[in-house]
Amino acid sequence: MNTGIQDVYNLAWKLAFTITKKTSESILETYNTERMENASNLLRTTDRMFDVMTGSNWFWNFLRLKVMPPVAKFISKNKRFNKRIFPLISQTSIAYPSSALTIKSSVGNIKSGDRMHYFEFADGSNIFSYLSDPVFKLLYFGMADANFIGLQKQELPLRCLSFTEVPGKLFKDEKDFYILLRPDNHISYIGKEIKVCRNFLISLFPGTMV
Repeated sequence: MNTGIQDVYNLAWKLAFTITKKTSESILETYNTERMENASNLLRTTDRMFDVMTGSNWFWNFLRLKVMPPVAKFISKNKRFNKRIFPLISQTSIAYPSSALTIKSSVGNIKSGDRMHYFEFADGSNIFSYLSDPVFKLLYFGMADANFIGLQKQELPLRCLSFTEVPGKLFKDEKDFYILLRPDNHISYIGKEIKVCRNFLISLFPGTMV
């Protein structure tokens, strides 16, 4: 189910932007390059799990009925295991570092291609409460005034946001940096060069920006 939802959303926003926002049609080609590897990995894993769950010989029956239930009960109570298994099952750990929509960059523990990491602010709100719009998002983290170099005035499907609170666990001691998010909240760029974000958007929306 999670794979299907991600497949549909990945393709849907690219189709929508190509049709209504006149993006470069090359954006559609990234669907296959981003999702096919994940689909292949999922099929291999599903096939192995199907063999385990439906195997009829004595070994698989013993493993399924006697071994797996107590093991599953034990590990489900392990917080460290749950912290690792949740991103795998939910597929929020899937990244696109080699995509044509990813500019190689990083800040702290966060790299481009990653899905935006979850974190909470001091007031109890979380970063995803700001990221629900199906548009590109340009985030600035730092104490200085954000310089969006006129991007807010362009006719772009873009939302610009500025935050003075910088989560140290994710970004360490870095500040005054930008994160450009795709509509599916995967990171296209993370760094201090706002012009990189502008040039990237120009390449996607030719003729839109001045």
